[in-house]
Amino acid sequence: MLFLYILGILMALPVEFIFFKRKVYYENKKNTSRWIKGGAIIVSNHKSLFDFATELFLFPCRRLYTLMSELIFQHGPFVSCAIKLIGGVKIDRPNHDYSFLNKALNLLKKKKLVLIYPEGRVEPKGQLVKFQESYILLALKSGKPIIPIYTDGRYGLFKRNHIMIGDKIFLRKYIDTTNPTKEELAYLNEIIVKKMRELGKRIDQELINDKYSTKLTPRFLLTDLGRNLAKLFNIHFRMKIKNKKFRKIKGPCIVVSNHKSFADPLMLYKIFPHRRIYTVTAEVVFDGHKVRSYLLRKLGCVRINRKINDYEAYKTCQDILSSGNILVIFAQGQLSRDDSAPFKSGAALLASKTNVPIYPMLIEKGNFIHKFKITLGDKYDLNERFNKKRLDVNDLDIATKELQDIVFNLNKADKN
Repeated sequence: MLFLYILGILMALPVEFIFFKRKVYYENKKNTSRWIKGGAIIVSNHKSLFDFATELFLFPCRRLYTLMSELIFQHGPFVSCAIKLIGGVKIDRPNHDYSFLNKALNLLKKKKLVLIYPEGRVEPKGQLVKFQESYILLALKSGKPIIPIYTDGRYGLFKRNHIMIGDKIFLRKYIDTTNPTKEELAYLNEIIVKKMRELGKRIDQELINDKYSTKLTPRFLLTDLGRNLAKLFNIHFRMKIKNKKFRKIKGPCIVVSNHKSFADPLMLYKIFPHRRIYTVTAEVVFDGHKVRSYLLRKLGCVRINRKINDYEAYKTCQDILSSGNILVIFAQGQLSRDDSAPFKSGAALLASKTNVPIYPMLIEKGNFIHKFKITLGDKYDLNERFNKKRLDVNDLDIATKELQDIVFNLNKADKN
């Protein structure tokens, strides 16, 4: 049987690498990793019938025993035998047969890994459903830890499944008895469900961090190459920087600038040579130009529809800042060669919601004889300025007016 099990695993590996690709995150890798010693109860949500196929290979050199519905064993003797071979433990729900608990308890005593889907069925519309509480009894009677894992269920040839492994949970930490009351069962169950929701949110944030990563990774190879090539087009730009430390700034921030020409975004690549920057760009630059739109997105331009309240663009900007990047906003919302267009309040609103500082920047247009000059100002922190967490419309208007005055007075301050 062991030989057949190993043979089946080896035959399934190609499918695992091609169709069931995964990326694993950890709540705390020092406490709980994929290399588990001893017995443990793996508690997982249930997004798809493919969940088991992915989690079967999740823990290296460990055989996973999974509690499965009786429906899976009703597809003929061959399927039933194969399921048992790979560690399936039958749960007979219609007959209320709880013998599976004794089987699982014996496996845990032998220091095996037991996988349980407490929902008992695939989640409808991706939402967690009520957890059955039998796994709580199993954990209390065995004294083994629960290891919660959350999967987002993205399977396919050109997709990647993401799994978050949580810290070990010892239920004996919360109650001492092995025969809990209904209230205690509900209390313990809610602890696990709450942890599952937290892991799901952690995956969402990790995906955002991956999409807008600040690290040097192969995924951004073409993007970084394109940004370096863009620098070749602005070698004639001369920049005068008031605050030189700004070029070495760490963490997220919003740069608010006036907008003199279409070349303004290109100059930013010289100002931030070691950072990936993202620029809010009007919809007219994207629309009707598929190739240009693709290249602009690769270079870090964020499309915003100025005709509506573009929530999607606003959410993208929040994700960029939450990942630790620099976001550039031309606050006038349009080209203004004579700087007559007033600043809009979008930058101040975004800064107040994300709690990041703003840096003002002034661009003075030049040409091949009189080169461009860029002046960067000191940090403008809304929290320090207003000394409160939530800003009203009046506060945002004041901040926007102050930022406009700061930007257009940077050249005067520099001369002084």
